[in-house]
Amino acid sequence: MTDRTAQIEGAARPRRPLVSRSVSPAAFAAILVAFALPFGTVSCEGPPVNFTGYQLATWRVQQTIPAATTDDGKSLPAAIEHSSSFLAMVMLASAVLGLAFGVARRLGAGFAAATGLTVTTLLWLKVSDLFSADVQPRIGFEVATCLYVLLAVWHLALRISRRRIDSAVTRHEGASVR
Repeated sequence: MTDRTAQIEGAARPRRPLVSRSVSPAAFAAILVAFALPFGTVSCEGPPVNFTGYQLATWRVQQTIPAATTDDGKSLPAAIEHSSSFLAMVMLASAVLGLAFGVARRLGAGFAAATGLTVTTLLWLKVSDLFSADVQPRIGFEVATCLYVLLAVWHLALRISRRRIDSAVTRHEGASVR
């Protein structure tokens, strides 16, 4: 790369403002906070089972007293964990990795956002036909979903912006070589 090319790239790629660089890590951190909030309520036979995102992601949904059961007599918390804990764990891991990539200013936060949004969508689909039980997503799950949508749109916009800058630099380099 010549000094001229370095100057062109430097001029074409200004550093993003601090606010722009902070959006992604802040949103991923907010998702981690949302996991501590009530994530869902499921009721079937017996009292409703409430759980946070962390409880769901770590297979630690608490049993109620008296014990909540499914229509076929199985433990409701165990059924919830069996059907949804893996997806919740992947959703949580996406937030942790996205935060780490964002803080380190490394590529990968967009992939973490896309993964988180995909898993969140799968979890919403699972919730919609999970049991014959009454399933209610709660504020933590709703906030995490909204933040994953925001992050996916944010990183898509950044990707489009970077491609435009890259193509402008390429066109400018091609014109200066001729």
